[in-house]
Amino acid sequence: MSWFAERLIRVLQAGAAGFRLLGLAHVPTEYLSALTGAVRRESTHCEFYGWTPGLAWSLLPGLEEADLGSGSLYIYLGRVYGTLPEEADEIFRVVPIRGPAARYLEVRPGSCGFHVERVTRDKEGAYEYVVSTVRADRYEVRLRLTAEAR
Repeated sequence: MSWFAERLIRVLQAGAAGFRLLGLAHVPTEYLSALTGAVRRESTHCEFYGWTPGLAWSLLPGLEEADLGSGSLYIYLGRVYGTLPEEADEIFRVVPIRGPAARYLEVRPGSCGFHVERVTRDKEGAYEYVVSTVRADRYEVRLRLTAEAR
């Protein structure tokens, strides 16, 4: 376990509920995943909240009034503002669903689900960090593995 993860666990043991992560555009996804995973193995109730610079509101006039309904935010951003995500890293972990999440997802506490972390980037860098909990019985993960050209 890393020195930093050990310090975070001590802060949690002293009574903290979680941490706010800043500057995620500069942190490799693998490191972030290893750090949050190490802390969560010791304290399953720890919350991490991420912040990235995001897209400047001045570039998205009227977005706050947009009615997305059940549509995709990304498609809307591309159609209306001409900005599209270029890549995203997602990490899935199987976790027991507890507390309010179990109630919101309408499952028994302790049911298996996925903890999903995503960092989305456009040509300028990271603009979104999302943490989700999803029901394992209503989610399917499909992967395509290909060799990278050298």
